Amino acid sequence: MTIRTEKQVRHRRTTRRALIGAALGLPLLSGCTLPGRDDAPAADLRLMASPELGPLVRLAQDAATAAGYRMVVDYRGQAAMFGILADPDHPYDLVWPATSLVVDLASPARPLGEPVSVARNPVVWAVKGSVADRAGWLGRDDVTAADLRDVVTADADAWRWAMAGAPHVGSATAAYLGLLTGLAGTGRAIASDDLDRRGLTDALIPTLRSVTRSAPTARGLTNIVSGRYGDYELLVNGQTEMVAANRALVGASQEPLLAIYPADAQGVLDAPLIVVEGDDPTRRERALAIQAAMGARDLGQAISAAGWYPSVAAGVRPDPAVFVTDWGISEAWRERTVERPDAATWREAMTRYRVGYRKPSATVIAVDRSGSIADAGVDGLQDALGSVLLPDQAATAWLQPMAEDITVVIPFDLELGQPITVRGDDAGEFAWLTGQLAGQTAAGGTDLYDTTRRGLWAIEEAGIGDRLGAVILVTDGKSNEGEIELVEDAFDDSPIGGRVAVHAVLMGDSWDDQVQSIVSRAAGQVFDIPGDLAAALRTARAGN
Repeated sequence: MTIRTEKQVRHRRTTRRALIGAALGLPLLSGCTLPGRDDAPAADLRLMASPELGPLVRLAQDAATAAGYRMVVDYRGQAAMFGILADPDHPYDLVWPATSLVVDLASPARPLGEPVSVARNPVVWAVKGSVADRAGWLGRDDVTAADLRDVVTADADAWRWAMAGAPHVGSATAAYLGLLTGLAGTGRAIASDDLDRRGLTDALIPTLRSVTRSAPTARGLTNIVSGRYGDYELLVNGQTEMVAANRALVGASQEPLLAIYPADAQGVLDAPLIVVEGDDPTRRERALAIQAAMGARDLGQAISAAGWYPSVAAGVRPDPAVFVTDWGISEAWRERTVERPDAATWREAMTRYRVGYRKPSATVIAVDRSGSIADAGVDGLQDALGSVLLPDQAATAWLQPMAEDITVVIPFDLELGQPITVRGDDAGEFAWLTGQLAGQTAAGGTDLYDTTRRGLWAIEEAGIGDRLGAVILVTDGKSNEGEIELVEDAFDDSPIGGRVAVHAVLMGDSWDDQVQSIVSRAAGQVFDIPGDLAAALRTARAGN
């Protein structure tokens, strides 16, 4: 194994985050500091934002700089946001989820101010033109949730589609509410009584369970569909993500996707910028100033140039290079979004999604117990694992298991420990599982390649059935043995190789060369949030 100096390690970490940020459509780092003017007051603001809002966040950074503020931005997935907001000591003055639908699902320890919707981005059904033609959808503005249900449940092989999980990705959260409302067929907001109607669940569950692929982030899902174009016919995502996919497809001489705006199931990302209440009136005043600046009329053109529809649209001229009408995109989209239910009904609807409606998962979490991670702190690792494995803790981030899930944990160093499997959602079994991990110590070397291969085999042995499959490597990325060919051959030879993603959660003084080669082979992502291993693990877990 190559030994690198501390300076080289720092450089590699910066380079890795740049690559990960580029993959997510983000600025250089997952946490960005924007310095103010030389004469700026010595006060900071800290913003936590969804990765789906990258272009809008850059406008907020410009506004902070212009006002003389020094603002730090941390991009966090919504699974991580839920956990962070529940901590009364979190450092954020502003929080910016992709959709206000998640506000009613959060349990914030500190009060949240009134959301200000800065811009809107419709969630589209992005379908190959030839497939839309075959379905009779071309040129129509009356495609409904029932139409989608009919095609994806009648012929799953001809309609392979990708949608992330709710409520962890904004587009999936809005799409779920759209499908729920459209299939209910009432023409109004979902009410609690609707959730008990068998006709609704009989339509909704087969539709949601026909999903072919999920991902932890919106951009991760986009990259899967554009990178493996022959494997999918439909992408459900924000319109800006469809544009990103099409740019990649056109560059590769592939048929672009066409935007379908569902008539009775239209979801939307409304980008609510929210001030978090705190004890410092100066910080609150500055947070309110940024919120007001982002809602100003003069930002409309810049918001439109980023591919969003500004909330204040007077005088805005859409760029035809961004709003490409040949792709079915409307330059002047008129909202006909579904109505938002009351908070109690929405929370109940999301609980039912998590424990009953969604497609079940088969997940292997491979936990590095090699000597090189000893300095990262096994206690911190144990807490992070508990945050996604113990049902009560997982539920705070809407990661609770369902009865049909399969969860396998494999401790590893140069050799694999005995896989520990839990079928279902029994809290006692998960408590026993985490107890088994607690008694283990870090020692020995690491073989990430054989571990990944055996993780795939563990899903095969458990029986993936009609589940979404994923292997999550929790590691510092320092593999002493093995080679990528082990992973490539295993996935090529496996009958389920194309159905299992591999994600990596990095900890400690991590290196990325080896894990990047593994996850890129298996349509996965790398998550590295220094100082918050639990947030990184929750984000990775949200992809399955």
